[in-house]
Amino acid sequence: MRSLHSQVEELRRLAVTDGLTQVHNHRYFQERLREEFRRSQRYDESLSLILVDLDHFKNINDAHGHGAGDRVLREVAASLQHSVRETDLVARYGGEEFAILLPCTHLPGALTVAERIRKGINELHAGPEGALRVTASLGVSSFPHRAILTPEQLLLTADEALYRAKREGRDRICLHPPAPLFSTPPSRAG
Repeated sequence: MRSLHSQVEELRRLAVTDGLTQVHNHRYFQERLREEFRRSQRYDESLSLILVDLDHFKNINDAHGHGAGDRVLREVAASLQHSVRETDLVARYGGEEFAILLPCTHLPGALTVAERIRKGINELHAGPEGALRVTASLGVSSFPHRAILTPEQLLLTADEALYRAKREGRDRICLHPPAPLFSTPPSRAG
């Protein structure tokens, strides 16, 4: 007979875990986003967010069935877990979309992680018999940034970057702000 403590721990784990992919669920991600954002503001630390959306996922479900789609989601979730640090948070954001929260990570570091994630997904031989190839579009945003004052703005800017990646052809990473990371100062007229 299991102890009450182990039953409570199991219920706690189930409450924060997505049943299909075994990564964190949307609700837990939202809670941690607010916590990590407050921590970043208070201690003047960087916080980055990557949103990952599988490209043309509906085609996988339509052509191979939802069982194959579920298997792809599980395999992508495992790939995401292997692409990040233990202190980072991977969550299923919804459908075929995942969110990765990177505490103490500035934008250049987040772009490095995003590229590792994109490559890892591209290299997957997913689904039944490893026959399916998958790509993903990624949106990256980071705090501190003058346009990001709330956790909701961090999420919105990552989402905008993600949709830009979709519009620009998929299987790519876009970031917020869309301007170059480093700009040259304006020349002085002399």
